[in-house]
Amino acid sequence: MVATRPSLVFACAHLCDERLFAAQVDALGADFDCRVLVFREHDTLAAMAEALLAAAPARFTLIGLSLGGYVAFEVMRRAPARVERLALLDTTAAADSEARRAGRRADIAKVDADGIDALIPELPGRWLLPAHQQRADLVALMASMARSVGAQGQKNQQRAMLARALALDPRVLLLDEPTSALDPETTGAIEETLAELRERLEVDVVWVTHDLGQARRVSDWLIRIEAGRAVAEGPTADVLEAAAAS
Repeated sequence: MVATRPSLVFACAHLCDERLFAAQVDALGADFDCRVLVFREHDTLAAMAEALLAAAPARFTLIGLSLGGYVAFEVMRRAPARVERLALLDTTAAADSEARRAGRRADIAKVDADGIDALIPELPGRWLLPAHQQRADLVALMASMARSVGAQGQKNQQRAMLARALALDPRVLLLDEPTSALDPETTGAIEETLAELRERLEVDVVWVTHDLGQARRVSDWLIRIEAGRAVAEGPTADVLEAAAAS
C-alpha cells in the first residue's frame, strides 16, 4: 500500500499569488502535497472558502496569511472536520477599525480610477520591513504579484474584506455615516459597493447620514430626524420634496 503524503494548503494574502509561498513549497514539497490558493475571482469570503474547499483534499493542514487567514476562519466555520491543523499568520478575527475600512475603500477608488499600477508604489512601505524596502528583488516581486492579481482581483479581495461584517448573514446592516469626512470619489465608490452588496446578499440597510443628497442616492425610504425626534417618514423623494417646500 502506497502511503499518501500529508497535505498543506496555503491561502494567499491580499495582492499576492503563488510565489508568496514558493520557498515553503520548495522546502516541503518532497514530503507534503502542497497546494497554494490565490483569490482573484471571488468577492466574498464565503465564495473564497468554498473555492479552497473544492481545491483541497479531504483532510489537510491550512496555512492562512492575512486575507488567507480571514478565509481560513470561514473554512473553519464551514468545514472544521476537514482541517487537521491550522496556522494563522499576521491575521486577526477582530473587525476592521473605521480607519482600516476607509483605507480599503480608498484603495478601491484609486485602482478604479488609475489601475493597479497606481497602488503598487505604496505597497513596500506598508508590507516590507524598513530594512527590506530597498531590496529591488522584493519590491519587484511584490509589484509582479499585485499585477498578477490585477485590478479586478484587488477590488474583489477588498470587497470581501469590507464585507466581513456580513459573515454571519445578518438580516439588517446598520451603517452610521460610513462615508463621513471622505472625498466625493471615495464616497461614490463606497455607495456603489454597498449597493451591490445589498442587492447580492439581499440584506436590508439602515443608513445614517446628514447628507440629503446621499439620502436621495442610497435610500428608498427615509426617516427625517430633527432635534432627536422623527418629524417625517415615507418614500425618500416624497419626504425630501416636503422638506424643501416647508
